[in-house]
Amino acid sequence: MRAWRRSKPCSPARAWTGKPPPPATEGHPNGPQPANRTHPHRRPARRCRRLFRQSRQPAQSLYTPRRGISTETVNAQLALSLPDTHGQAQAIEQWRGKVIVANFWATWCPPCRKEIPDFAAASQALAVQPVQFVGISIDSLEKVQAFNDEFKVPYPLLIAGPEALALAAGFGNDARALPFTGHH
Repeated sequence: MRAWRRSKPCSPARAWTGKPPPPATEGHPNGPQPANRTHPHRRPARRCRRLFRQSRQPAQSLYTPRRGISTETVNAQLALSLPDTHGQAQAIEQWRGKVIVANFWATWCPPCRKEIPDFAAASQALAVQPVQFVGISIDSLEKVQAFNDEFKVPYPLLIAGPEALALAAGFGNDARALPFTGHH
């Protein structure tokens, strides 16, 4: 029979209790198990250290850009001129020199509707800073006007068609999903 050596456990929850492995059984759900099988929660200490090192690496998030924003994408956004909730064309160029936080959203999108109050609060908190929040809605003018009348959004809401999602793809939204927020 193999001797059990005690090494540091992977975590206190998975610590080896010191009991020898169970004997081979025929009625085990995975079939017969050999008597000298290692404990199911036990890993060699070397592997634990490697897994711990890997777990400390920063995770790739859905909101973390995988690449830098190209100059072409920034210029394309600054070249946009979209109607606001009053029907007047607003050029994004007017906010050059500020950090532009562009939120792509729609009135029919529940997560979009949920995050708008947070953006409104953030835009009011950063009002004295060189930051401009802009809501780019993939929706109709009437629906965005009704939404703005209900929620009193303090930053400009611009109306665009689905083609505006191509611009969002330049900011890292390859899936072209809503909601999405990009900044430069």
